[in-house]
Amino acid sequence: MTVIAERIGSRAAGIAGATLTTADLTRARVFYLARLGFPLLHERADAFTFRAGSSEITVRLEADAFSGADGAKPPQRCVERVALWCAGLDDLRAVADALTTMGIEHSPPRGDGVGTGCVAFSDPDGIEWEFRVR
Repeated sequence: MTVIAERIGSRAAGIAGATLTTADLTRARVFYLARLGFPLLHERADAFTFRAGSSEITVRLEADAFSGADGAKPPQRCVERVALWCAGLDDLRAVADALTTMGIEHSPPRGDGVGTGCVAFSDPDGIEWEFRVR
């Protein structure tokens, strides 16, 4: 079983997409699109998708906000953290400066000068986001 997992893992080039849930779709749309400036790819009444680098992130209304045709609610799922790469420490500092300007609380840009670093913040639903430098 390990050999199969290694073959699959070695072929992964990154995250193509992810789905996040929100209690308030309008608030999330404002946060991700208007404040953070991620480009909108498409939207439906209960979800929207934006581009983050080469990944597509979908934000949908959480399960408690709607029921299926039979009245049953889909199972609740949770994402705790999303991490994105930045090109360098200058970009990381620019992300931190932009978050400060928008009044979004975040960690100070941490970097050791060798190319590692991180800026972390949370979205309105409490999902942690990180911008990292390799």
